Amino acid sequence: MSGPSSESLAILLLAGWICGCGSAPNPDEVPSAPPAVTASRESAAASAQQSDAAQPAVSSETELTRPAFVDRAEELQLDHTFYTDTVPGRYFLPEIMCGGMAWFDFDLDGWSDLYLTNGARLKDPDPTDQAHRHRFFRNVGGQRFEDRGHVSRLGHNGYGQGTAVGDFNQDGFPDLFVSCYGPNRLYRNLGDGTFEDATASLGERAPQWSTGAVFADFDADGDLDLFVANYMDVNWQTHKSCTFGGKPGYCGPGDYNSQPDWLFINDGTGRFEERSAEFGLVGDRGNGLAVAWADLDEDRLPELYVANDMAPNFLFTRSGANGSTPYLDAAGRAGCAVSGNGQNEASMGIALADFDRDGLPDLYLTHYYHHKNTLYHNLGGMLFEDDSYRTRVAALSKERLGFGCMALDYDRDGALDLFIANGHVLGPEHDPFQMPPSLIRNDGRGRFDDVSSLAGNYFETSRLGRGVGGADFDNDGDLDLAITHLDHPVALLRNETETARRWIGVCLSTPSRIRAVGGKVELIQGNHREVRHLWDGGSYYSTSDDRVLLAVPGSGRFIVRVEWPDGQRVEYDDLAPNRYWILHPTANPRSWSEE
Repeated sequence: MSGPSSESLAILLLAGWICGCGSAPNPDEVPSAPPAVTASRESAAASAQQSDAAQPAVSSETELTRPAFVDRAEELQLDHTFYTDTVPGRYFLPEIMCGGMAWFDFDLDGWSDLYLTNGARLKDPDPTDQAHRHRFFRNVGGQRFEDRGHVSRLGHNGYGQGTAVGDFNQDGFPDLFVSCYGPNRLYRNLGDGTFEDATASLGERAPQWSTGAVFADFDADGDLDLFVANYMDVNWQTHKSCTFGGKPGYCGPGDYNSQPDWLFINDGTGRFEERSAEFGLVGDRGNGLAVAWADLDEDRLPELYVANDMAPNFLFTRSGANGSTPYLDAAGRAGCAVSGNGQNEASMGIALADFDRDGLPDLYLTHYYHHKNTLYHNLGGMLFEDDSYRTRVAALSKERLGFGCMALDYDRDGALDLFIANGHVLGPEHDPFQMPPSLIRNDGRGRFDDVSSLAGNYFETSRLGRGVGGADFDNDGDLDLAITHLDHPVALLRNETETARRWIGVCLSTPSRIRAVGGKVELIQGNHREVRHLWDGGSYYSTSDDRVLLAVPGSGRFIVRVEWPDGQRVEYDDLAPNRYWILHPTANPRSWSEE
């Protein structure tokens, strides 16, 4: 298995420049694209409905660029279908939730690799089962994916759900956490193409149904801790099926008790201690599915946002937490716990971006059918408002049930658009069940239009979409998407949108090898300004490429301004476009083509 040269890797390690990605080819040498191929939840929903205006025609401050996404999974040898272990008529809830993925450059060769969780037998699991192991694919130069699950020792057979990626032992190589229905797994990257099972370092505890997770430095001691959301106490003793409109289906959060989340604090030696109560990361009722670690009020103290299913969301912050614990839940007073009309919403996925281009990170959450997806506009000062109706995201989501979601600038116009995977959860007896995905375009003013019908064949087919992870797997300067489904193979949507606009990619590297959450990158060109905030987590059960992509709309010179988490600001006016750059607070920028 090839990897970085020993010389270039030594340079990176000595400089402390490992940021989840390694060297990459000069963009002029990136291989060409592969050849084209031919072509009660119900009562809560009713109470949440409001009248919406008819969907408007596409309008924008910028000219519409026709989106083009092509599913290249099969031809690039990315072959995986999540095993649900569905038994007809059983309605055991984990069957309908599917699993996610992790995009990360495990061998630091500059190409994003892909880990995909898998299911297993739910009742009386067989630890010797080799047929339904998790899958790990090495990206071979953006031209194909090579199955490395067995060789890398990442192919365990638990009922997988979500992922988190972070260098918890600070050796320069990204490690992997896998949440499961049942025992979780923690893998240490050995740096030689293999991983070792480090789950024992998390300590002994009874397995739960774990979902979203994120590595972050919760105690600000310079190493990575681990937060794990837990869902509900669904097991063979509490299992039940429910009836909706006279038809059987999967029960929802109102029929089970929630489970407490976990915070594992790293003691600096590679061992962890569960201390969620001590740190104040305990809410009244959870049901967490997705998590995000981000500095939402720009005070250089990141917050933890937890998306809960049919329960108020959590926003744990250190800002103003002067009581007995370091964190307090401020979601209610911040305006991002429930909808604007006070309704609990069935939160599934999270996307975070500055959608209205006011310089502040906003929150987008996917929700239940005939509710709405919600866009919380960041007003500053840890205050949010439900802006779903003005922005039109409510009108565009009422007939969908959303799961994974991803903010991306598919056309490089500087405004962040949204992709959403959709699919119902009640069961096949209920209509609608399978649903098409959504691609909604930001008009440049923070309002959205549905352009799904223009985006390609994948958007014309209904599926049960679940996990979404984004990565520029072919290093061509736009974000591609992997999507998991129930009873259908994973899709790999290559962004083949034609645009002449330039781009620049940035990886912020820190001496501690901790992701620079709380930092931000700005691109300034004349009156054009776009901001990308550094954060972690999000979507549904999935981890995305940690590099930052920015559009360069004009042909003239531009400035890249970096604000580091400690407040230090650095401006760069000589970075060449159409390539990725590694930026470090105390060193000169390096193009990946130089590695």
